[in-house]
Amino acid sequence: GLKPAGSIDLGGGLLALDAEVADYGHNRAYETILERGLVSRSTVRAQDASITPPLAYGAIKSKLLTCLGDKDHREKVRLPKEDRLRLAMWIDANAPYHDRFANKRAPTPAYNFAGDAELKRKLGQIHGQRCGACHKTAEITRLDWIDLRDAKESLFLTAPLAREAGGRARCGQTVYPAAADPDYRAARRLVEDAVKKAWQNPRRDLVTLRPPSIEEQAAASPGRP
Repeated sequence: GLKPAGSIDLGGGLLALDAEVADYGHNRAYETILERGLVSRSTVRAQDASITPPLAYGAIKSKLLTCLGDKDHREKVRLPKEDRLRLAMWIDANAPYHDRFANKRAPTPAYNFAGDAELKRKLGQIHGQRCGACHKTAEITRLDWIDLRDAKESLFLTAPLAREAGGRARCGQTVYPAAADPDYRAARRLVEDAVKKAWQNPRRDLVTLRPPSIEEQAAASPGRP
């Protein structure tokens, strides 16, 4: 559906905290982790010169790690020892998001589709025409729903598309009966172009990542148009 279980959205879609600064942003999962207090971090910039007591924050105080061993989760979620250690080390490093400092003299400007107002406007026009009867346009024209690994898997493309056409048909009534639908094709083209530009001119949190190959995209969504 359009709403994640427990309202815990750990999607990898990008957010823009400042549309004018491409590198000023993170992804939806990291935003959720901060908003819901799933990791206990040092608020370094807000601290004064006082001494922090031992075990005041870090992995030992973080729900993201401690929940793995409580009675409500230990049988449902199992993390290999190596991954658990990796998670603890990341939290104890104060849960950083970026893996590098900002390059203020980047050879080419990064493309930040999360802050692309024109992209959002064009998608919003399509959603207003096709989805407006059931949804508020602003609520479903979410650029953080764009799938960087496989553009056509973006939530606002798959949810309204008929199952017979490779979609998930999550809406009360089919919005796009076929992948040949003109509005579906227009929306998908906008998203695919944005994802392509994002990998060609990556912002700081995408630089280290490797864009998916054609083979990987095919394997991730077999049989999709």
